[in-house]
Amino acid sequence: MAKQWRSNYTFKVMVTLITLFLCQAVMAAAGKVLFVVGTVNITSNQQVRSVQQGAEINAQDTIETKSNGKLQIRFTDGSIVSLSPNTRFYVERYLFNGKNDGNETGFFSLFKGTFRTVSGLIGKGANKDAYKVSTPTATIGIRGTEYTATEDNGLTVQVHKGAVFVTNEVGGTLVEQGKQIYVPSPSKPAKLTNLAASVSTPTQTPISQSGLSNGSLQNTREVCVETVASGAGTLRSCSQF
Repeated sequence: MAKQWRSNYTFKVMVTLITLFLCQAVMAAAGKVLFVVGTVNITSNQQVRSVQQGAEINAQDTIETKSNGKLQIRFTDGSIVSLSPNTRFYVERYLFNGKNDGNETGFFSLFKGTFRTVSGLIGKGANKDAYKVSTPTATIGIRGTEYTATEDNGLTVQVHKGAVFVTNEVGGTLVEQGKQIYVPSPSKPAKLTNLAASVSTPTQTPISQSGLSNGSLQNTREVCVETVASGAGTLRSCSQF
């Protein structure tokens, strides 16, 4: 009788531990806020809260920057997303277990506004379907890249490094480094043009406490990071994205 009780007890403990492990995996944050300026709100489970530096970003979160708001997020795969003012961005689905194992997923939506991103391991993996950004006009897939996207009466995507694949009802277009695509509507053909040199080759910026190596993140008007002065413990932040 005692042996059977111990066996049942051991089984229940194991089930509890496994359940706790799975819950922790499910509840793990997708990313953290590196930098925030002005008014930025997150809507999660129909609850709205203001964003502070260091706040966690989770799947199903909708992030909205107001006219004076800017935000930068580092996701757990190493990717960086910077949101400009008047932007609404949704983390639809996110899964990353520390490596590309076939289950990695990064699905996002840009409802309006502008964001710039440097892709992480999800965007650089062999599974090209693991990453996408949906907008009212078209869908963006990446091939390991750095790009800027604006949804405002159509979708404009500028590729600074790597390539993206933009798809709407008409078809898909590969947009490589130094190119810009404008998609006027879901049902109209896209227009592909060259980027100006000042836009396609942004200057390098110092690196924040994001854990990225030098050169992984570059700086233009849309991108800004926190930095640490060499040999000092004080933080310094640039004033613009």
